[in-house]
Amino acid sequence: PRWMLDGWAGLLKSWWVFLQMPVELPDARGGLETFPLHPDWSLFHWFYITCTLSYTVIGVVSVLAGALRRRVLFLQPHTGFSLAWLSSTIAGCVGGFYAMSRGTTHYAVECFLRSVPWLLLVHGCVVKGPYFVRWMLTYAIVNHLMQAVIGQYMFQAPFARVSVTGMAALVLAGTLAVMRTWAIYKAKKVLKLDQKKYDKLWQSLCEAEETNLELLSQVEKKLGLEKKKHCMQLNRLRGNPKLS
Repeated sequence: PRWMLDGWAGLLKSWWVFLQMPVELPDARGGLETFPLHPDWSLFHWFYITCTLSYTVIGVVSVLAGALRRRVLFLQPHTGFSLAWLSSTIAGCVGGFYAMSRGTTHYAVECFLRSVPWLLLVHGCVVKGPYFVRWMLTYAIVNHLMQAVIGQYMFQAPFARVSVTGMAALVLAGTLAVMRTWAIYKAKKVLKLDQKKYDKLWQSLCEAEETNLELLSQVEKKLGLEKKKHCMQLNRLRGNPKLS
C-alpha cells in the first residue's frame, strides 16, 4: 500500500493517509510481504517541513521589514516574500527528485505539482502593485487545479482534498481586490468634489474673460478697427518720433 502525509488533517486525526492507488501484491501461496507503517522521514521532510520553514521564517522577516519600514537582513518586504517562495519551490523540487530516486513516484508527483505553482507567487511579489493581486488569483486557480489532479491520481476523486494554501490565496486575493476597489471608489468621490470646485472657478474665470473681451471690442469700435480685414501696426501718440 501507498500513503501520503496529510499535514493539516493530522491535527485532528492520523498524520498518515493510505492512498487509493493500485499496488502489486504477491499471489503465491504462503507468500508474505511486510510494509513499514512509518515511512522514511527523509522522504517527506523536504516538502512538509523544509518548505514550510522556508516561507514561514523568511515571510516573518519580510513582515518585520514592512512593519519597521526598513531593510531587515538586507531584505525588502517584496524581495523577502519572493525569496521565501523561491526557496520553497527549490526545496519542493529537491524533494521530488529525491523521491524519484527512491522509487516513490506518487510523492514525487505531489512535490512537483504543489511546488512549481509557487513560481507564480515569486513573479507576483517581484512585479508588485495591482499585478500582485492578479498573480495571487492566478496561483489560487492553478493550485486548486493541481489539487484536483492530485486527488484524482491518489484518491480517484478530484475533490477528495481541499487545498488550504489555495483557499488562503483565494481569500487574500479577493480581500485585496475588494479593498483596492473601495479605495478607488473613495478617491473618485473625493476627486468629484474637487472637480466641482474647479469647474466653478473655471466658469468664473471664463465669465471674467468674456467681460474683458467685450471691453476690447468696445475699444476696437471706438478706434474704427472693426472694419479692417488685415493686421496692421499702429503707433502710439507718444513715444519715439521716428516710429510715427
